[in-house]
Amino acid sequence: MCKWSFRNKAAVRPLKATSVELDRGASVEAAFAAICHGCIAQIQANEAGLLLGRNPEFLHQFRVGLRRLRSAFRTYRPVLASESYAAITAEMSWLASALSAARDWDVFLEETIVPLGRSESSMPGLAAFRRRCMAQQRQHALGAREAVSSPRYSSLKRRLDRFITTPLDADNATARRLLALPLADFARLRLIRREKAVRRFDKNLNTADATARHSLRIAAKKLRYAVEFFQSIFECKAVRGYTAALADMQDSLGKLNDCATARRLLECVPIGRDTGLDALTRGLVLGWIDAQEQQGLVTLEIDRRRWRSIAHFWVNPAD
Repeated sequence: MCKWSFRNKAAVRPLKATSVELDRGASVEAAFAAICHGCIAQIQANEAGLLLGRNPEFLHQFRVGLRRLRSAFRTYRPVLASESYAAITAEMSWLASALSAARDWDVFLEETIVPLGRSESSMPGLAAFRRRCMAQQRQHALGAREAVSSPRYSSLKRRLDRFITTPLDADNATARRLLALPLADFARLRLIRREKAVRRFDKNLNTADATARHSLRIAAKKLRYAVEFFQSIFECKAVRGYTAALADMQDSLGKLNDCATARRLLECVPIGRDTGLDALTRGLVLGWIDAQEQQGLVTLEIDRRRWRSIAHFWVNPAD
C-alpha cells in the first residue's frame, strides 16, 4: 500500500517526475501499482511546498504528478473496476480543476507580463496591470492551497491508497484477458491505442484552430506519459529518440495553449481604472501574445514533421 505522509516536510526544491523502472517479467497489476506509486511520490514531494506558497513551481510539479496519475488510470482503464474508477477519477478531476486557475495566472505572469515588462519598462499602464495580475495570482493560489489542505483532498488520498491495492476488474472477461498478457504485450496494445489518437488529431490539424491544437496536445500528453510509464521494458535508444521528438511537439503545443489561455485571461479583465488595464496596455499585451503564437506555429510544424518521421519503438521489446 502507498502511504501518504500527512506531515510532509517541504522539499528544498520542487521535485520533477522520476522514471519508473519496471521489471519486464512483472505482472500487469504489479506494474500499475509501481506506476501509481511513482506518480504519488511526485505529488507528495511537492505538497508541502505548494502549501507554503513561496514558489509557483511546487504547484506546477504537483499538477504534473496529478496529471500523470490520471493518465495512468486512463491507460489502465480496461482492467480497472468501473464503479470505483468513476468515483475516484471524478475526485481527481475536482482537484485538477481546483488547481488550474492558479497555474494559468502563474504562466500568464511568467510567460507574458514579466517578459513584456522587460521590453516595455517605460509603460506605466503595464506596471499597473501587472499589479492587478499579481493580485489575481495570489487569490487563485490561495484557492489552490485551500483545496490541497481540505478534508476532501485528505479523503482522496485515502481512497487512492485503497484503490491501488485492489483496482482490477476480475469479473470482466476483457479485463481478465488483458491481465493475463505479458507486460510488454499489454504495454504495446495501450501505446498503439494512444498513438493512433495522436496521429488522428495530427492528420486533421488546422494549425490556425486553437481547439484542434488543444485536442492534439491532450492526446500527445497522454501518449507521452504512457511512453514514460512503460519505457523501461523497451530498447532504451529507440525510446529516447521517440520520447524526445514527442516531448518537443508537446512543448510547442503547450506554448500555443499558453497563448490561448493568456488571451482568455486578458479578455476577462475589463478596461478601467479599477482593473488597472487601459486600452493601450491591452493592445500591447495582445500584440505580444500574437507574436508568440505566430512563432509557436512555425516551431510546431517543425516538431510535427520530426515526430512523424520516427518509427514506433515498441515493435522490439528489450531482451
